Amino acid sequence: DPLVEGRFETHGRTLVFVPGKLDPATLYTVTLQAGVGVAGSDVRLEQDVRLRFETGTTPTSTKEPDIALGRAVIEASPADKPVIVIAVYSPEEGTPTTRIAVEVYRLPDSDAALAAARLIADAPGWAQFSSAGLVSTAGLQRAMAFEATLQPIDWGSHWFRLPDRLERGAYVLVIPREGRDRQALLQVTNIASYAAASSTRSLVWVNEVGGGPLAGVSATLDGGPRLGRTDARGLLVFDTPPALRTDVSALHLIILDAPDGERVFVPLGVRPRVSSYLSEIYGWSDPDPSAERYWSLLSTDRPLYRQSDTVYLWGFLRERDSGRVPADATVSLRLVDWYAAADRPAIASARVSP
Repeated sequence: DPLVEGRFETHGRTLVFVPGKLDPATLYTVTLQAGVGVAGSDVRLEQDVRLRFETGTTPTSTKEPDIALGRAVIEASPADKPVIVIAVYSPEEGTPTTRIAVEVYRLPDSDAALAAARLIADAPGWAQFSSAGLVSTAGLQRAMAFEATLQPIDWGSHWFRLPDRLERGAYVLVIPREGRDRQALLQVTNIASYAAASSTRSLVWVNEVGGGPLAGVSATLDGGPRLGRTDARGLLVFDTPPALRTDVSALHLIILDAPDGERVFVPLGVRPRVSSYLSEIYGWSDPDPSAERYWSLLSTDRPLYRQSDTVYLWGFLRERDSGRVPADATVSLRLVDWYAAADRPAIASARVSP
């Protein structure tokens, strides 16, 4: 999508689609549908597999820096001037970018906001030329347009502040570019929300900024079932529906409807695009799958040792489901790095009794 005429070729175990012609500056989506199988086997693809690529355009000599908004969906309080985090990748030549143009457009209603949320959150952050996945600002009320002064954070990340506060509602934040504009959905609301999904149980937590937990907030999975309402703690815990359980990492939107009629959207499966939200990008996991059954913490007495030193450590270990403390465990020292597997032989090990 969009449709391309072409032909299929078979090379051994590889099936190749050769397109007749691809248009420039176009985002293409290729979907291999569930049910595809291999001759002589009863194994079938259990769910759709989708990949995307973008065609380029005529090379230009522009020295315009590449810019990425930190989040596809941003929240801000109506009591504050919103702060926006971006990443700036300046070209090798030329002066560093310190000011950028910014435009903010108000969306007319919650239906328009939902459509924008679906579009922006699903748009690939790496696209450079096509307009696919961008909200058209034609006919939208422009709330502000200004030149932002960038303040550095780290690793190419910067922040800037909008010149004024915004009324409650949903907005499209736009950074105009010569190629593809950068966009984010800006939700100005007093509702602070958090959601987490697993393959078994999931939760939504809703609070009012400065006001504590919000009870009675209805949560619905976009395109799926109603999940329930938050309790007096602002918490809703529910069995993960099949749509989330099948592909936890795919894009999903949870729609929150507060008792006063305000509506906000919580995205799941949308990764932040800059290092300032690093904790939202990475979830470190243990190579041993049984480690997920335990609450665990391990700390050494100091970070630097001589080869002749004794390493003292303390830790915490308890089964998640039963709360039981194991009778014994093994602590091991292994050599690992960013790229090597963690299953190398242990340099040293010791049996411990928690």
